[in-house]
Amino acid sequence: MSSPLNLNPAMTGLGEFGRLGVVYRNQWPQVSDGIYDISSWIDYNFLKSNFSVGLNFSKENKNILNLKTSIVSPSLSYELKMNYKWVLRYGIQFSLINSNLNSSDLIFFDQLNQNGTLSPTLENFIYIEKLNLFSISSGLLAYSENIWGGVSIYNLNRPNLSYVNSDTKLERLYSFHFGLRDKNLKLSPSIHFKKISTFYQLDLGTYFDLNPLSFGIWYRGIPIDKKNSFNSLIGSVSLKQKNINIS
Repeated sequence: MSSPLNLNPAMTGLGEFGRLGVVYRNQWPQVSDGIYDISSWIDYNFLKSNFSVGLNFSKENKNILNLKTSIVSPSLSYELKMNYKWVLRYGIQFSLINSNLNSSDLIFFDQLNQNGTLSPTLENFIYIEKLNLFSISSGLLAYSENIWGGVSIYNLNRPNLSYVNSDTKLERLYSFHFGLRDKNLKLSPSIHFKKISTFYQLDLGTYFDLNPLSFGIWYRGIPIDKKNSFNSLIGSVSLKQKNINIS
C-alpha cells in the first residue's frame, strides 16, 4: 500500500492534487550483501479533467546473482463517477526495464572440486549482459467512502527476459485487493491476493488509526492451500504530520 503504482495503475492520482513517495527495502544483507531496492513515485490528479498521470522509478540490486535492474514506469488513469456513492477508475502503465547481469562471478556445478578449489567451467553458452524490455500493465479500481476493491494485471505483453538464446516469457502478475474503512472503530482491514505462474500469495491485515499514529498488522500465507504453511507476520508503525507520512 506504500507503493500504489506498483500495486495497481488505476491508483495513479488517487486523492487530491499530487503525491510523492519513496520506499527502501534491504533483505538478507548478510548473504552476499543480499537484495536491496529503492522505489520512488510521483503522481498528480487533474481534478477538472478526471485524468491523472504518474511516474514510478525503481532500482533493484540482487547482489547474490550479480543482477541489477532499473525500471521507469509512466502511468495514466481516468476516473468515472458512477453515482453519488461509487467511483470507478481505470489505469494503464508502460514500463521500460533495463537489466544487467554480471556472469563473470557465476559458479557452475562442474567447477566445484572435492578439495574446495574451482576449475574452469565446461558450460558453453552465449549470454547477453544487458536486456532492455518493454512491459504493459493495466488495472481497475472501484471505491466509495467506506469500501474499495481493485484488480490489476502486470506484464500483459509478456516480454522475453532470457539472457541466453531461448524464449523465456515474463509471467503475468495478477493482483486482487479489497479493503474496508470503519471510522467508528478506526480500523481499515484489507486483503491482497496475487498470483504469478504457479505461485500464490495471500496477505490479510488491518490498520488501526490513532491520528497522528497508525499501527498495522499483516499475515502473509495461504491458509486455504495445504501446500503452503504459515509464512510470516508483518507489523508497521506510521507517523503522519500535515502532508508527510513516515512508516
